[in-house]
Amino acid sequence: DVATGPDLAVSFAYSLCTMAAAWAISRRSGLAVAGLSSVAAFVVHVTERGEEDWLVLVLNSVLRGVSFVLLALLTSAVRRTFTDLVDTTRLDEMTGALSRRGFLDELAEARRRAMQRNTPLGVVYLDLDGLKEVNDTEGHAAGDALIRQFVDGVARHLRSSDLFGRLGGDEFAIVLERADPLVIDGVVGRIVNDPDIPHVSCGVRVFTDGRYPTPNEML
Repeated sequence: DVATGPDLAVSFAYSLCTMAAAWAISRRSGLAVAGLSSVAAFVVHVTERGEEDWLVLVLNSVLRGVSFVLLALLTSAVRRTFTDLVDTTRLDEMTGALSRRGFLDELAEARRRAMQRNTPLGVVYLDLDGLKEVNDTEGHAAGDALIRQFVDGVARHLRSSDLFGRLGGDEFAIVLERADPLVIDGVVGRIVNDPDIPHVSCGVRVFTDGRYPTPNEML
């Protein structure tokens, strides 16, 4: 009866708490809840079955605790795998910048914040010049190196809160939240005039005064 009946329901409740902590917070939190659940279950069983063989109580408590720990570790591993899979669709594999999908998702969130605060939202569209010629004359490895050089150079001029994504091929975009036109012009000017950044063509638009089209329309 220790492994079935009402005890199974109690163990299931502890398991849910352990898995929820490991998924929603962290693996360490899941392990902490697993330990607390083991202690709580042991106390409950001692209180309810004080006359039962202590060896049985201890062994069952140990087995229950091991199962809680394994659940916490498994849940944490599944969450980490899930997060990695999501990141592969949100990040450009070659450059580490946001992918088109990730950029549009983040732009939608930036748009929502701008609408709530009624603050300006700057969008810069970048086109890396000469990439096709480099690919044709020097090979795609040289073209990839040029793209990485460009991404690294642009990133040096951005704040940690700015969004930077590769939309595909030689096309990129930046989102600058709560930045007036002078600030945006300064950022774009530094990118265009940086001798270490390959030549780029830019288009700039600031959305404000309650006029915020959809992310695709912005681009």
